[in-house]
Amino acid sequence: MTWTQVYDPVGHWWLSTIIAALPILVLLGLLAGLRLKPHICAVAGAATAVLVAILAFKMPALLAVSSFFYGSAFGFLKIVWIVIAAVFLYDISVETGQFEIMKQSVAAITPDRRLQVLHENPAGHHLNHRCGQERGHQQPTDRAARHSGQQKSGNGRPKLIDWAASCGRT
Repeated sequence: MTWTQVYDPVGHWWLSTIIAALPILVLLGLLAGLRLKPHICAVAGAATAVLVAILAFKMPALLAVSSFFYGSAFGFLKIVWIVIAAVFLYDISVETGQFEIMKQSVAAITPDRRLQVLHENPAGHHLNHRCGQERGHQQPTDRAARHSGQQKSGNGRPKLIDWAASCGRT
């Protein structure tokens, strides 16, 4: 079965763009506007995408539905691949004892678990750069500093408190 997509099915590019954006608008509108559960919003967005493809872009129904299932399977396999890799890396780190070292390293920073996640998250590194304080992020290769308990910066405060102070948050 062959089908050629028409990029401007209604004759006005701006109206065709709005029609093509309907699935995203439905998804975000239900998520942010009506605050429905994410899985319901995803189903509604996917159904809207299939209906727009069939009704507005004149895609054959069989092709639209099979494209939906193909895309779903493709996305699902990517997610499964990431989860399997994460479990595999976790098992390796536990088996070799590296997980305990990482856990102790993060726990030595602060007892507040919210700040622990911020510090170990790549976004925490981004936040340090945004505030102009690159020294506040502990480099993972600095194993000696992690195990010696020297988690303080030059003024004696913990590094995360320095980060908050540099951004005007203390």
